[in-house]
This record gives sequence, C-alpha cells and structure tokens, in this order.
Amino acid sequence: MVVIPENVETFGDDGRESFNELYEVYFRLVSEFDFLAEEIYWQEVELLNGKKVNLPVVAFRTETESKAVWLIVGNSRRGTGGAKCNCQAN
Repeated sequence: MVVIPENVETFGDDGRESFNELYEVYFRLVSEFDFLAEEIYWQEVELLNGKKVNLPVVAFRTETESKAVWLIVGNSRRGTGGAKCNCQAN
C-alpha cells in the first residue's frame, strides 16, 4: 500500500501544482484505468520548515505485460549531495 503524506505544500505562486495535487492526478491511473501502484523506493526530504518526511517513489503499471514504458518524473536540485524539497507540511 502506498502512503502519500498529507498537506505537503510546494511552491504555487508560479502556477506549479502541489505535491498532493500531482499525486491525486497520478492515482487516477489506479481508480479510473485499473493500473496498479507500487512503492518501489522512498526518499527522505527536508521541508522548508525543517521537518523531514519520506516521499514515496511510485511505479504505476498494468497487469498486462507489454513493451511500452511511460515515465512520470519530477525535478530535484542538482549537485546538493542529497535531495532537497522546496515544500512544507502543515
């Protein structure tokens, strides 16, 4: 079972969707299109308020095997020696 932290706020002033809004859309693959969601890794990130949370890396797949691959990716800072998340949790 994939657990998504609640109320993880990200930058929104520039029009980007929040972490939770993105995952809400991604999980429509499960609820509307019968995909399976599997947590394949998790990444500890430090939020702007100093709190550390574990954010899941989720693989969405179908039960049917095929040669097609879809990648849904995000962005992190490069060259920091670790992940940084410009986000906050309420």
